[in-house]
Amino acid sequence: MTPITRLKQSEYREGAKLAFENFEDLIKITDKAALIGNYGAASSLCILALEELSKSVILQFKSINNLIPIKNLEKYFISHETKQNAGIVLFATLQSKYKGDDEILSDSKNSNSSLAIAIAIIALLIILTLSKERKETKRSSKSYFDLIKESGFYVGYDETSRQWISPKSQHDKESFDALFQYINDF
Repeated sequence: MTPITRLKQSEYREGAKLAFENFEDLIKITDKAALIGNYGAASSLCILALEELSKSVILQFKSINNLIPIKNLEKYFISHETKQNAGIVLFATLQSKYKGDDEILSDSKNSNSSLAIAIAIIALLIILTLSKERKETKRSSKSYFDLIKESGFYVGYDETSRQWISPKSQHDKESFDALFQYINDF
């Protein structure tokens, strides 16, 4: 079996395509969950969609040049936090680079060079971010996105308030809309 770090560019491209298709499917399911008022599941699915989109982008980097060093590439297939952090860095970078210029990539003359620059910057930021990850074997707290994802799918008990908490009590239309807008902007 070939490790994920040693695939051919065409194999990375296929993985990127499949991850992106899965992202699109998750967004469609998210829409349906929101339509029936299940904002907890819809919010959780938004986070899963973001993770798949992040994975797709990383695989796309590798499909362009499989020599791009991505530290701990296998973590994109086992670590939710790795995918979430990459998504945050990617989104922030794109927003700062293209804010207010929605049509920058629509011009075919600029698209290749602009996209190449964006990918290079994003790749560098992701590599730097992942190289600074904590080396803890146990996390003391969950990430913001993991909290959204888990609270959207599961019923829990809050010992402090001595109350049961359900996805419906934790997620409403407004919080879902804000999260969904973030994912759509991305």
